[in-house]
Amino acid sequence: MTLLPTSEIINNWCFLQEEFDPELKPFKFLWNSKWIPIANNGGGDYLCIDNNLYEAGAVGQVLYFWHDWEDRSIEKEYL
Repeated sequence: MTLLPTSEIINNWCFLQEEFDPELKPFKFLWNSKWIPIANNGGGDYLCIDNNLYEAGAVGQVLYFWHDWEDRSIEKEYL
């Protein structure tokens, strides 16, 4: 993974918002608009800061977003 400059973070976040619009694909949860992609591997996978409130987990935790796999593994959790 390579850390992204701010302009690429914004571009990638906008792309992912359009790609995984929940209104177009309401039955498949793949992307959350409160995930901020801060690094990528050049192949469509991202390391994201999670800014969403969940019952399990914590705001600010870091997760992997794999473009072709629905698993969202937590890399490190900040409490």
